[in-house]
Amino acid sequence: MRNAIIEAKNLSKSYRLGYVGAGSLREEMERFWRSFRNTEKKASGSKNDVWALKDVSFEINPGEITGIIGSNGAGKSTLLKILSRVTEPTSGEATIRGRTASLLEVGTGFHPELSGRDNAFLSGSIMGMTNNEIRSKFDEIVAFAEIEKFIDTPVKRYSSGMYVRLAFAVAAHLDPEILFVDEVLAVGDIQFQRKCIEKMRDLTRSGKTILFVSHNLYTLQTLCTRGIFLRNGKIENDGNMADVLSYYRASIGAKAESDSNSDLKGSSALEITEWKLNGKSERLVTANDVFALDINWTLNVKEATTVYFGISIRTAEGLWLCGLSTFLEKKPTMLTPGVHTSGIHLPAIDLPSGSYFIQMSVMDEQGLASHVNIATAGVINVTRRSVFMGMIGLPHQWS
Repeated sequence: MRNAIIEAKNLSKSYRLGYVGAGSLREEMERFWRSFRNTEKKASGSKNDVWALKDVSFEINPGEITGIIGSNGAGKSTLLKILSRVTEPTSGEATIRGRTASLLEVGTGFHPELSGRDNAFLSGSIMGMTNNEIRSKFDEIVAFAEIEKFIDTPVKRYSSGMYVRLAFAVAAHLDPEILFVDEVLAVGDIQFQRKCIEKMRDLTRSGKTILFVSHNLYTLQTLCTRGIFLRNGKIENDGNMADVLSYYRASIGAKAESDSNSDLKGSSALEITEWKLNGKSERLVTANDVFALDINWTLNVKEATTVYFGISIRTAEGLWLCGLSTFLEKKPTMLTPGVHTSGIHLPAIDLPSGSYFIQMSVMDEQGLASHVNIATAGVINVTRRSVFMGMIGLPHQWS
C-alpha cells in the first residue's frame, strides 16, 4: 500500500471579523495581553470568529488528480493556501511528502519588480532546484507561456492573462511532485485553458499529484478521478468525481428549489402565482421528451397593459444554455387585470442528467424594465435514457 503524499488531519482555519493589524508595538502588546487574559473565552470561540475550514481530514495518494468543489466561501481556496504553506491553520496539521508548486490567485508567488526570466529562476530556487536544472527547463517554459517578447520585462507590467500563462508554465515545468491549482486558470483565454488541462493530464500520467479548484464542473468531470465537496468549511462528500458531482448538482438543485418556493413574486402590479412543467407540479422531465412550461400570472392594475415574456435555462454552475423572449420575436401581449397563463412548448429537450435553473421575466412594452425577474424561479430535473458527452445531445444516426 502506497503512503499518502498529502495528509490533512482535522484542519481548521478561523478569521476574526473586523481585525486589522495594529499600528505600533504597544498596540500589538495590548492586543496580546487582552487575548492572554481571555484564553478560555478564545478557546470556546468568539462571535466574531468565522471558520473558513472546520475539522477537514483526508488523504491523497501519489498520482491522484483531485477536484475541490463547493460554492463561494466554502473554504476551497483556504484549503489550498494551507496545503501550499501560504497560511497556517488555526488547528490541525497537514503533511506534504514531495516538492510542491502552487498556482493560486493572480499576483501570488512572483516578485513584481523582477522580470519573467528572473521570477522563473527564483521560483525554481525556492523549490530547491539548481540553476542548471532550471536552465534546462527554461526554453520549454517560455514556449509554453507564449510570451517570448516579454520574458525580460518586469511582471508588474504583465496583463493578468500573461501573468497566469507564465505562472502556470513555471509551476508545471519545474518538476513538482504536487501541483496546487486554484480557479486562477479562468483568467486565461479558452485556448490556453485547454493547453493547461492537457498539461495537467500529462503530469498525472507521469505520476504527479494535482489538487484542482474550479467552478467548471465539465472540466472537473473530464479531468479529475476524485472529488471533494466542501460546504461551509467541512467535507460533505468525498469519492469518485462523477459521484461527487452528481451529489453536488442534486444539492444545488434542492437548495434552489427550496429558495424558489418563497420567491414566486414580482412587482406589486404583476406577480407569479404558480408554474407547472408538462401540466404537473413535479419538476421532472426525461431528456428528449416534450417540454411544456405553463406560468400563472396575476395582474394587479386597473387598466390593461402590454408586456413581453422571457425565459432562460441555466446549468447548476450558471452556464446560460438558452434564452427566449416574445420581445425578441416581436410578439407583444396585452394583459387585462386578473389572472392569466402564459406558456412555452418545446418539442424536445435533450440535456445531460442533472438539475437546471429556470429564470422567468415579464418586461414592459419597451422590453427593458422587468415587472418580474426571478433568477431561480424553479429547478427542472432531467433524467436520461442514453449517455453522451458535452452539454447537448444531437439527433444522429451512425452509418
